[in-house]
Amino acid sequence: MNVFLYVVIAALVLLAIVYVVISLKKKSACNGQCSCCSGCEPDKFDFIYTVNIEGMSCEHCKARVENAFNEIAGCSAEVNLEENRLYLQSTHKFTEDEIKKVVENLGFTYVSYTEK
Repeated sequence: MNVFLYVVIAALVLLAIVYVVISLKKKSACNGQCSCCSGCEPDKFDFIYTVNIEGMSCEHCKARVENAFNEIAGCSAEVNLEENRLYLQSTHKFTEDEIKKVVENLGFTYVSYTEK
């Protein structure tokens, strides 16, 4: 009986660890504030884009788009679901095709963008 209890506890601990690891991977929107982004200062963005995207409908969609752009070095991304817009700041210039490719690879429809 004790062995069964230990096996169950070990399985629960393992599941908890897997859940935490998966959750942390999904929340990779550090915006340059972690040690892996050394030398990246979030306030020093040279390029600012507003990207219109169709097909985003929930927080999961928002997180997918933000994470895809935040994983690119020197980028900070924020999605406004009500406006169907991505607000992107970057230390390097993007072409329209580069932005479009990222958006469409996620399964959303790229509409347009403006650069400030």
